[in-house]
Amino acid sequence: MAPRTERIGVIDVLRGIALLGIVLLNIIMFGQPYAAYFNPVVDGATEGVNLLSYELNWVFVEGAMRAIFSMLFGAGILLFTSKSTAPDEDEIVRRLYFRRTFVLIAFGLVDMFALLWLGDVLYVYGLAGLVLYFFRNRSARALAIIGMTLVVVMVLGQTANTFALSEQRAAAARVELAEAGETEPSPRDRQAAARYLVIQAAHLPTEADIAQEIEARQGDYLGNVVTFAPAAWQLATVDVFTGALWDVLAMMFLGMAFFKWHILTGRRSVRFYGWFAALGFAIGLPINVMEVYFAIIGNFTLDWTSPYFTPTYQLGRGGTACGYIGLVMLWCRSDRFRRLQNALAAVGKMALTNYLSHSLICLFLFTGAGLALFGQIERAQLYLIVLAIWAFQLVTSPLWLSRYRFGPLEFVWRWMTYGSRPPERLSDSYPKPEPS
Repeated sequence: MAPRTERIGVIDVLRGIALLGIVLLNIIMFGQPYAAYFNPVVDGATEGVNLLSYELNWVFVEGAMRAIFSMLFGAGILLFTSKSTAPDEDEIVRRLYFRRTFVLIAFGLVDMFALLWLGDVLYVYGLAGLVLYFFRNRSARALAIIGMTLVVVMVLGQTANTFALSEQRAAAARVELAEAGETEPSPRDRQAAARYLVIQAAHLPTEADIAQEIEARQGDYLGNVVTFAPAAWQLATVDVFTGALWDVLAMMFLGMAFFKWHILTGRRSVRFYGWFAALGFAIGLPINVMEVYFAIIGNFTLDWTSPYFTPTYQLGRGGTACGYIGLVMLWCRSDRFRRLQNALAAVGKMALTNYLSHSLICLFLFTGAGLALFGQIERAQLYLIVLAIWAFQLVTSPLWLSRYRFGPLEFVWRWMTYGSRPPERLSDSYPKPEPS
């Protein structure tokens, strides 16, 4: 069975926007200590243009672009598995789907362990894909209910984490008072205080820990691989199942529902997309503004800076993501900036290549494998690099696809999925099946 080649253009545009938007947040973890992603105190971005960049990102970008990217992956599962047109083709599609998904998992592991990107999503997307296949034939309503149920579960979990954090903080204060008064704290308070200190140390590392991380990142490539392999292993074996997997599953289920409702295909009315955008932003942006406000007045404590603890995080990012989806669909219905739409669609078609190239570019820029700029560039200045990456990919992606059918890594992914070399250039055609 030859693979289909048609695509839904608006999905490519939306994917390109989400992919480029993700870099706005990822660049912080690429170029600054890990904790700076959540806590601007770590990199000193607490005033001026650096603080402004933090505020704008957490209001307009954080979580929302990743949510859209995840939704589109869910839609992609439906696009791929709809290739079977007869019962005897179902088994072929199933085999191709799981081979494709395991290859994606392998790409993710390379991104984490070889390209040193601890924020990789390909690995967790692959794991989620192993589950989502079995839900592909459920109704849009059922998929939406599952997705929203997962969102509610995460909100409840984050609320519970917040209460637990408050108790641990209080226990730490009681232990400190007891020790100052030379009395023995209770064992329960000691345990809770110990947990709080571990969490707080990760959120606000000491200057010595920050200097050690910067020195390691600026070191040679092999040293980086060895130093950060334990963290990558922790993320791949424990953390993914306690956090990231549920995050992406919720958005992927919603993405599958949105696809079946034709929300992601641009086929709904202008009126629908207008209300979808307005309602999404009306829910999401005020929540995001509130979170940033409380983060600033609270001096960036864990309660309002970490998605693991912020109860409203999923609601803010989800609403904002829906707002962007409606807005982009309205834009794609118009003829405004058509060349930009085409360039963004090309970026979206080459999403795998462009995503992994972010890791490769930043590996060269920030580690000792290249320029060793890690920790040397202020937060706001990092966005000059983001602009350069955007310009590069908006120019090179259309140029590449003007000659070739697929991006370089999309070509490899397809080859490994189908087990045969696909046609590479636009002038090439798929080989005709031999007569039986």
